[in-house]
Amino acid sequence: MGLFGKHDDGYVSPFDVDDAPAYVDFSSADGVSDDTHDATHATDAASRHGSVDASTSARRDRAQQAASVSPNQQTSDHQTPYQQTPAEPSRRERQRTQRQSNVAQQAVQRNRQAVKQASRNRTTGHGGTRQTSASSKRNGKGVWIVALIVVIIFSTKLPQLVIGSLFGGGSDSDSSSFSSSAWNGPSHDDKPTKEKTGRVATYDGDSAEVTIAKAAAGPNDIAGQPTVIVTYHWRNTGEKTTTFSSFVMDRNVFQHGEGLIPTTLYNTKDSPIAGYDPRSTDTKVRAGEELDTTIAYRLIDKTTDLFVEANEADSLSEGIVSAFAISNDGTTFTQIDSTPLRKAPQASAEERKPLKPIHSYSADVLASITNVTRGPNDYNDNPTIIVTIDWVNTSEASEQLTSAADLTVTQNGRELDANYYMAPWPDGYEELSDTRRAQPGALARSTVSYKLDDANAPVKVTLKSRYGGHDTVTRTIKLPKE
Repeated sequence: MGLFGKHDDGYVSPFDVDDAPAYVDFSSADGVSDDTHDATHATDAASRHGSVDASTSARRDRAQQAASVSPNQQTSDHQTPYQQTPAEPSRRERQRTQRQSNVAQQAVQRNRQAVKQASRNRTTGHGGTRQTSASSKRNGKGVWIVALIVVIIFSTKLPQLVIGSLFGGGSDSDSSSFSSSAWNGPSHDDKPTKEKTGRVATYDGDSAEVTIAKAAAGPNDIAGQPTVIVTYHWRNTGEKTTTFSSFVMDRNVFQHGEGLIPTTLYNTKDSPIAGYDPRSTDTKVRAGEELDTTIAYRLIDKTTDLFVEANEADSLSEGIVSAFAISNDGTTFTQIDSTPLRKAPQASAEERKPLKPIHSYSADVLASITNVTRGPNDYNDNPTIIVTIDWVNTSEASEQLTSAADLTVTQNGRELDANYYMAPWPDGYEELSDTRRAQPGALARSTVSYKLDDANAPVKVTLKSRYGGHDTVTRTIKLPKE
């Protein structure tokens, strides 16, 4: 089945990696073919959002079960990428809707003024003969109906979806495809980006002063991966009680342009983690009060400097960024000026060459189905595969691959179910890497596992524009006989 679609919720049992069959790289196997072509219109955005939400919820449940957390252990869903469900519009989408609504309201005001002026002209004899009162009321009512329709249309996503349908092009033509950069780039009313400390706000009146306060080495997570704990100090500057998670902030941490995956650390009574509270994202803070909120992230390596993006500038909030240098032994994080790290290392022309453009309403990427390898059998001894995707974010802000594309894997015409591995993960696979964000221009890698229905039947892997575009990248693999 599709990436972020429904999953087999019962699949959480462990396996012994050492007993797993050897990996097979199908990239050079006979029958491998790469096809890039124009696809039919993208499926309905709302239905896709629904499957995304169901998928992430299922994967979160499995991950929590797999951890075997004791009753004393404390976890927080808001530390993971599941917090922002794709069914909810992003901050930039709400900005665009708000700006469009403002334009529509201005149009209403102009129509209202035109009606008043026309009424005065008719009454005083300027510009034509005087009309009867009944006729004037009928004309005024018609203008109001038209204005109301304009407001309704521009308060929805209809203009973007229509433009996407008109201008969405095939994957072999960049210029003819609809590019989201016209919609999700910085607007003229964006607030400035501040170093370390800035102010954020919401549409319903919440506001806060947020500081990227510090970073510290954390213990390895359940997958045995090194972690960093980032502390966000904030003060509630609004008029009502609120929580850190109520602010739709990006809260991204990057190493060489690739986003770190938020992870859960198990802070127990017997082994507390100093300076870490997984519940702090949902701790209620009264107006005027302050709190330290801590979030753990899985490091890609223990040497590359961190670029932290607490928020992207928009019409309501300031951008907030900072950076940290890591000591040679990977234990100390020193806060530094973020300016050199704001622009990620850019993918080279050679790295971009095998990638194909995928445009959608919300993001643009270059992507390639790089590899398909065999993974360990699941607990029912069903064969599995690992799909590897290399991609470059060509949008103007940090984005996820899934903002631009849906991934589906089919066998014998049927969509396969996504698979979940117990930690430790098999070589070449990273759980939740499909939720990774990337800075503009950076090369990133995502891996996803699927459970095969048939160990020998060919597998077709498809990346398709999420919505608002028609681009499709496919790869068909003829599996060798077992």
